[in-house]
Amino acid sequence: MTSINKRIKANGLVEDFKQLNQFNDEYDKRFYKRIVFQRKNLKKLFGNNGIHFILKSLQRSRYLYLGLFDCLNVSNLALAFLVTRAHFEVTGSVAYFLWNLNKYYDGRIKEKELDDILGALLLGGKTFPEKEKYPHRPDAINVLTQIDTADKVFAHMNSGKNVKMFRECYDFLSEACHPNFLGLTFGSDEFDDGTITFQKKIDINDGNLKIIIPNMLISCAFFFHIYDKSFTQLKKNEIMPDLYK
Repeated sequence: MTSINKRIKANGLVEDFKQLNQFNDEYDKRFYKRIVFQRKNLKKLFGNNGIHFILKSLQRSRYLYLGLFDCLNVSNLALAFLVTRAHFEVTGSVAYFLWNLNKYYDGRIKEKELDDILGALLLGGKTFPEKEKYPHRPDAINVLTQIDTADKVFAHMNSGKNVKMFRECYDFLSEACHPNFLGLTFGSDEFDDGTITFQKKIDINDGNLKIIIPNMLISCAFFFHIYDKSFTQLKKNEIMPDLYK
């Protein structure tokens, strides 16, 4: 990553990249190698299923975070954008869970509604597993609904200030991931004389670094905050599974 490190320094991203690297320790602090569900005297399963969901989300979030460094190491621009957008989706999913968990504890939704939401987050899908074989499989919750809920959580953290930061970042990342105008610009240059050149080795340029690194930083920092809030709420209010470091 020598060339990337030089460009990170040249673009004033040293502190951002340093903080991004330090997030590996934050993942390690929250990591559990095993959970064992409680199976006795349970009136509801939010402790088991809630911890199950956020720990699986932690694992996916961590893999995507580590994947970004792999992309930077080989200068794979398209995958760097894809992995960053996917990280936003995991963060949005946990934010959606936290939002509805708080609504349940505030008495604004019933136990059945939260149970259905948690079931859809853990088991939902569109094509897998097949509905014909598993007719009771819940449908997945729309990813944009989850992303928009992340902005609601963020606004609540900031005294109700109405912001769409998370959705705006996600929408731009999506433009880079889709085969449309922005996504098709990777690896090519157009000139006024009508010439278009294509690079055999696609590089991550300075402008891309200024988008990818801060966006992953935003998603990671927000993920840890809402993960911790969810974990604390479950520990305070529910019977927890056994957790092993």
